[in-house]
Amino acid sequence: MRRLEAWVRDDDTLKDALSQMLLYDAGWVTVLDRDDRFLGVLTPDTLFAATRRAQSAGAGDTPPIGGVSM
Repeated sequence: MRRLEAWVRDDDTLKDALSQMLLYDAGWVTVLDRDDRFLGVLTPDTLFAATRRAQSAGAGDTPPIGGVSM
């Protein structure tokens, strides 16, 4: 088993997810809940799509990941 390097919590922002992706030069970021349960992954494509949906919904530029349907 390998430790996840690029991960965020579901109440972190999309900006946090992008920062982790860039920091670790990762092709995806794992999304965990507060109990460290796996919720899914964000890829560059899903991150871009989630950001566009959040902006269209008026959620601001850094909505929480859990508040954006993926």
